[in-house]
Amino acid sequence: GQVMRQFIKPLCTIIPPLEKAVGFDQKNPHHIYTVYDHIAATVEACPPQRLLRLTMLLHDIAKPYVMTEDANGVRHFRGHQERGAQMAREILTHLGCDRRTIEKVCRLIRWHDLRPAPDRISIHRYLLQVGYEDALLLTQVRRADLSAQAPAYHDQLSQIDAAERMIRRLQAEGAPVDVGGLAVSGGDLLALGIRPVPQVGELLTALLKAVADGKVENEKKGLLKKTLQLQEKAE
Repeated sequence: GQVMRQFIKPLCTIIPPLEKAVGFDQKNPHHIYTVYDHIAATVEACPPQRLLRLTMLLHDIAKPYVMTEDANGVRHFRGHQERGAQMAREILTHLGCDRRTIEKVCRLIRWHDLRPAPDRISIHRYLLQVGYEDALLLTQVRRADLSAQAPAYHDQLSQIDAAERMIRRLQAEGAPVDVGGLAVSGGDLLALGIRPVPQVGELLTALLKAVADGKVENEKKGLLKKTLQLQEKAE
């Protein structure tokens, strides 16, 4: 964070889109810093890991590019997550980062404003979208982001802590987050006579969602029964 404030011009030379963030007033009750100062504070607040610091460096870079201002003078930044991921891909590619880092940073930026409730179903649904590894990284991203927002919102840190506890609980239980984690396979569904083949994939996805929603246990007999029920509904 201090380095970013001391070397603004060199950083903006290396990453030209950062220049618009300098002095950019967010005019939003969630924020007390300019975009650049917010970014600098989040970089300072996150663990000293290259992946996380690159994410925080670029997570809000698109805000000046997507800003709208309402009749009350409040600024909004809808779509900055997706636009930021696109910009990050271009920036990191230009800087010669490896593909895995680029993909990971872009995913974290795209999802950095997701705020799942810490209950079991909400977190399991969230995990279907982001997976265990990124979910745990995103808790660190969210903490760093929130720490550099207005103090009135810092009570949300307890929500992040609760969400992380539920993520780790589901991980310890081996809760499935993709169809490969289900207790049934495509072969099991084919053995039931499920046709055509594309329907097998659709049913596996539906089963995964049913498990996440607490409608069926991740157990073979129950999943096969649920498969037949889902097929009947589809027909």
